[in-house]
Amino acid sequence: MKIHNLFRIINNPESLKTYIQTRSKEEAKKTLQINEHRKKMIKSCSLSEHLLNQNLPIPEIIEIVSKNTCITKYPIAWYCLVRRYRPEIIVETGTSMGWSSFMILSAISQNKHGHLYSLDLDDSENVKNYGGVGYLVPESLQKNWTLIIGDTMKELEPLLIKLKSIDMFIHDSDHSYEPMMFEYTTAWNYIKNGGILASDDINHSNAFAEFAKQYANQILNLTEFEEISRNTDTQFKRPWVGYFFKNI
Repeated sequence: MKIHNLFRIINNPESLKTYIQTRSKEEAKKTLQINEHRKKMIKSCSLSEHLLNQNLPIPEIIEIVSKNTCITKYPIAWYCLVRRYRPEIIVETGTSMGWSSFMILSAISQNKHGHLYSLDLDDSENVKNYGGVGYLVPESLQKNWTLIIGDTMKELEPLLIKLKSIDMFIHDSDHSYEPMMFEYTTAWNYIKNGGILASDDINHSNAFAEFAKQYANQILNLTEFEEISRNTDTQFKRPWVGYFFKNI
C-alpha cells in the first residue's frame, strides 16, 4: 500500500478500526473509500440545500454543486428534485453502489416523509466486494428504504401494482432501448399527475427521446444536461441526464 493511503487510513477512525479488527489493509482501504464517498455526498447535499434556499433553478444548482464537490450530476439532480417537490413514493432502478440512493434518502430525511424503493441485480463483482448493492447507504438512512434484488423487467410492474401509484420514477439500470422503453412506459401508468420521470444515460439509446416525443402533450419542463467527464467516457458515450413532469 502506498504511504499516502496508509496515512489516510490511520487518520480516519473508521478505517483504522477496520484495520485493527481485520488486520487487512485492503478492508481498511475499502472503509476509507466508502467514508470519503459519503463525505462528498454529504457536502453536496449541504451545498444543494443552501442553494435551494436561495430559490435558484435546479439546473443551475446542479452545475454549481458538481463543480464544487467533483461528483457526478445526476445524484445532485435527484436530491434537488426530491427536496423541492417532496415526492412521497419514489422508485429507482439500477442502484449499484448507491450514490443516487444515498442522495435521495438524504432528501427524504430532510423532508421528514417519503419512501424510496430501489431495484437492481446483484451481479457486479466489484459492488459485491464492497458489501453488495447500495453499500454506500448508511444504516441511519435505511428506515425509509426498500431494496429489491432482481431483474427490473420482472420486478418493476409487480412493485408498481402493489404501490398503486408513485410520485417519482428514476431509470438507471440497463441502458439499451428495450429495457429503457419498458421502464418508462410501465412507470408512466403509475406516476401521479404532477409527478416526475427522470433518467440517467438518456443518450445511450433512442428510448428517452422517443418517449418524450410520444407523450409530448402530457409532459412539462423537459430538462436535459450532459454529465461531467469520467474515466468510463473512453468506453461509453458521456451520459446525458433528463427529467420531466407528468401533466394530464
